[in-house]
Amino acid sequence: MKVRVENQQGTLNLTKRDFIASGGEGSVYAKGGMAYKIYNDPKRMIPIDKIRELQRLQHPNIIKPEAVIYDPKDRPIGYAMRYLSNTHPLCKVFTKAFKVRQGMCTDDVMQLVRDMGVIVQSIHEASILVVDLNELNFLLDEDCNLVFAIDVDSYQTPHFPATAIMTSVKDHHTKGFNEGSDWFSWGVVTFQMLIGIHPYKGKHPDVSGLEERMRKNLSVFSPFVSVPKMCPRFDIMPQELHDWYLSVFEKGDRTRPPFDSPDRRVQAAAAPRVTKHAGDVYITPIGTVPGEVVFYYKIGRGEAAIVDDGGPNLLLQKRWHWALQKPNLGGDPVPPDARLVITPKLEHEVTAVIRGGMAELRDIHTGTPENIEFNVAAEDLMVYDNRLYLKRDEVLMEVEFIELATGKIYGAAAKVVGNVMNKATTLYDGVVVQNMLGDWHITICPESGKCYTVKIPELKGYRVVDAKFDSGVLMVVGHCSKGYDEMMFIMNPDYSSYSVGVTEDINFTGINFVVLDNGVGVRVTDDEKLELFRATAIASGSKIVEDPIISADMKLWKRGSEVVFSKGGVIALLSTKKK
Repeated sequence: MKVRVENQQGTLNLTKRDFIASGGEGSVYAKGGMAYKIYNDPKRMIPIDKIRELQRLQHPNIIKPEAVIYDPKDRPIGYAMRYLSNTHPLCKVFTKAFKVRQGMCTDDVMQLVRDMGVIVQSIHEASILVVDLNELNFLLDEDCNLVFAIDVDSYQTPHFPATAIMTSVKDHHTKGFNEGSDWFSWGVVTFQMLIGIHPYKGKHPDVSGLEERMRKNLSVFSPFVSVPKMCPRFDIMPQELHDWYLSVFEKGDRTRPPFDSPDRRVQAAAAPRVTKHAGDVYITPIGTVPGEVVFYYKIGRGEAAIVDDGGPNLLLQKRWHWALQKPNLGGDPVPPDARLVITPKLEHEVTAVIRGGMAELRDIHTGTPENIEFNVAAEDLMVYDNRLYLKRDEVLMEVEFIELATGKIYGAAAKVVGNVMNKATTLYDGVVVQNMLGDWHITICPESGKCYTVKIPELKGYRVVDAKFDSGVLMVVGHCSKGYDEMMFIMNPDYSSYSVGVTEDINFTGINFVVLDNGVGVRVTDDEKLELFRATAIASGSKIVEDPIISADMKLWKRGSEVVFSKGGVIALLSTKKK
């Protein structure tokens, strides 16, 4: 596709290699540090005069239209904007697992909350409203230090009113849109960043619908509302912000939030209220670690975990007992975004990260990290079944380690196992998700050297925010206009077809399931119950187990045919039968 960009000489050729994503309005491409939105129907393009009004926005983290795009006949068909690569959707911060994996503490999240406040304030200073201020209209940079506002073309400018808004952030007490309704939406999103739940979710004994709860101001601050056990106490936030949330969600106030107030913690905040259940689960402790477990593996004779203790990250290794702790790892901690594999022959623990566009591998088995010879560029990585995969441009590569009989890893090599879309591909937990010119496909690698690509039409109309594949079971969380839906796909043995089940309007707490070696799937549901299912049938034949120990921040792992969970520094076996 050849186009002309305003204020640029010559034409620009956009190809499928530049494709990022498509939606109801059009498609987005990226080339040379810029992104290009091309409308499917040029008649539906936002007016050029609105683009001029949006260009008043001055904050550097607002990704606004920079120039108009024209087709070869000089008809406006889209606009150009700054391109952001290697980003995370803001909704990821709602989940504890993502925060732990990224090494984010409450102070880090509060800084993002403040930065979002500054961005919204700068938008208002330009006499513009966000209106649809939802979590999918913000992105985080690769390190989760910066927040960016996107989808700016939907903003309300002085001469172009907005009409669309997601129900979950709509202010039902305000007619039309104003700065107060924007701040209400900001409060809904930032509260979820801090507490992990929508302020009008949880369980009320008499009122269940989200919209009705919002209209009646029945928030999680109500003494009649119980919230999931995974929610932290409300005293993690500054006192002034806590009081503002309470006033806005319970009393209907619409004032500017005190996001720039001193960080004085809440003095006496009520603990989250939970619903009690009879105990049906048995636990057998394996060990205690000084922090949250980021990754846990049982391979061969060994077990290993990466643990985030709030400072340096530890590798804890177990051969026959918890004996070897390496708090400094030779001086350099394991970064929380590292992935861990154990080599097949020597059983050495190896960490993998992407730094500066290059894959870095380190052998940390001896306690003194050694860089592994591996000069391979990559943009993303994942681990599945103790195998490391890298994405570079349009290829998916599997890493093989060169292990010597002397007990040393000589180096590593990468072999191509599949092809992917260059900019429209994301690596999740064991699965590659691609938006192929508007159609969703997944690529899975169930065995070494083998990859299967499967078209998933059920994802049409969704924005995928999380996914995981394990032993024939794929789970995907997608966002649509109604909220978050969780889909479970159970693949047949040759991956030519699948069955699917959908759970609508979930609390997005992250995907949390494992498939054991005996074919039993185990997952923690969004309402904090344990579901047991066969990996050959959709959850209609599943068993639901309730117990006070089960919470959404309990991370499941597998050890053969046993379930392992980690939570709050505890690693233990989980069973529905007494050992």
